[in-house]
Amino acid sequence: MKTAVGIAVVLAACAPAVPTAGQEAVLRFTGAPLSRSVQNESDAAIDRACAWLLAAQSPDGSWCADAKTTALCLLALAGDGAELSPATRAAIDRGLGWLEAAPAPQASLVRQDAQREGGWPALALAVFGRSPLPVPLPMPPLPPPEASEAERAFWFAHAVNRALGGELPAAAEEPADWRAPLANRWTTTQEIDVRGRGHWRASVPDTAFAILLLKEL
Repeated sequence: MKTAVGIAVVLAACAPAVPTAGQEAVLRFTGAPLSRSVQNESDAAIDRACAWLLAAQSPDGSWCADAKTTALCLLALAGDGAELSPATRAAIDRGLGWLEAAPAPQASLVRQDAQREGGWPALALAVFGRSPLPVPLPMPPLPPPEASEAERAFWFAHAVNRALGGELPAAAEEPADWRAPLANRWTTTQEIDVRGRGHWRASVPDTAFAILLLKEL
């Protein structure tokens, strides 16, 4: 993973494929497909994790009363273009309402470049058509050295997909197979609670980043 992170850091943060305002948020990058069995496991892990995030949402609509975490959860729940359930749509609406009312994302809309974490709330509001900012927006900065493994893994996949077309160069003639190992790593380390909901380290940010990572694969 250290090598993977190094590659991601060398690559610049590239603009994501963000839909125009009002469209469904589609963050999955279509590259070399996973095998059917691995894809099925990945999709099941995403579904379990989304259910866990829905249960973790606070009554006020936020996650952890934090703008960045709330924005990450909204982007993770947005799906890959499939129809969202009424419960998911309602949760997203509550989260967007909290972001719009919270002072941190409002400040980030004005000082996005000056606030390292400000890009995530601004990106979420723009993706869902709830801010006047144009889309596509650049992704927020690459993670700091203290970022979690889930955040680093997401950035690695994001950078390879955007900057290298989804193919990681290797010494052999064939490109390196990096998608399946990452998918296996994160689907097999997901913790599942008694209600069948899944998370990573019981951490809301880690679970949101893991969902975004699996959608990149």
